[in-house]
Amino acid sequence: MNEPALKRDKNSSGLAILLVLFILLVIVTQLISGCKEEENQPDNNLTPFQSLGFNINNRTTNFEFYSISLSGDFESPFPATHIIRPGKSHNFQVKFKYYTTYTGYVTYRAETVVPSDLTADIQIEMSVHPPGQDIRTITIPYKSGPILADIGNNSVTIRNAPYP
Repeated sequence: MNEPALKRDKNSSGLAILLVLFILLVIVTQLISGCKEEENQPDNNLTPFQSLGFNINNRTTNFEFYSISLSGDFESPFPATHIIRPGKSHNFQVKFKYYTTYTGYVTYRAETVVPSDLTADIQIEMSVHPPGQDIRTITIPYKSGPILADIGNNSVTIRNAPYP
């Protein structure tokens, strides 16, 4: 009677060892694959907290601004083309990382809401600089038409120019 009980104990301990080895194999595989995923992450993989926002405010009474060109270092997902109607705004997130300057560009073509021949164009450059400088800057490399652009720390407000 002792022989079958002894065989059963040997089989049970063999299965237990196999189960423990399998569990260890799964754990080691998970650890190795986790390390490889971290190594494959690009340096510029930023989270939403690693970007700074800029607002474009349309305070004109009769212009709709159509984005015709978007380029530069915008946070993912890259901004889609859009329209800013009178009284509305649009927000951009430009990447931020220490010791690096990132810049995003948007160009708008504006047309009056009421049928007219009035048009305007504006290009806006939004930059995020490393600490030690003004961390955000906005410049207007190009502007045409009857509009004014008021530049703030993190926004541009576009208004109608006074009629001559």
